[in-house]
Amino acid sequence: MKRKSRIIVAVLLLALSIAGWWGYRKYQERRAVEALLKFLFTPNEKPSWRRYLPATAAEVREWAWADGFLPDYGYLLKARITETEFKQFVSQLGLTPHTPDRKYSEESHWLSWSALPGFDGDWWDVSSSLDSTYVSEGNDTWIFAKYESGCLYFQSLNH
Repeated sequence: MKRKSRIIVAVLLLALSIAGWWGYRKYQERRAVEALLKFLFTPNEKPSWRRYLPATAAEVREWAWADGFLPDYGYLLKARITETEFKQFVSQLGLTPHTPDRKYSEESHWLSWSALPGFDGDWWDVSSSLDSTYVSEGNDTWIFAKYESGCLYFQSLNH
């Protein structure tokens, strides 16, 4: 009788183990399908760096474009801030000064103060000079800023 009880307990434990394994497998399959569907059908949100501006920022203008499928995006931001606030903004984003001999991981033709394709506003009036430009670059993403005429000009793009 004791042996029969042990066999029943062993069979029950085996059945519970198999059921647990099967349930966990189905759970992982559902998670994988959900992740794939989210990746394929969730549009890229347009980027924004507005949250990094100081509360005192005025005349804030921004424009953004996102591909929707690829990670490509373009972003422009202009805001009236003080030079001290600009230095804090640059520091917060880890931007460092651009120099003519600075080496980048890809061609620096992406580093341009021209308005991005698709932008049709009249407020992007930054000069084309790269003097006093602060940059972060890598993984097909460029982020750069400069202070000019009492305003922060900020641009980011991923190609």
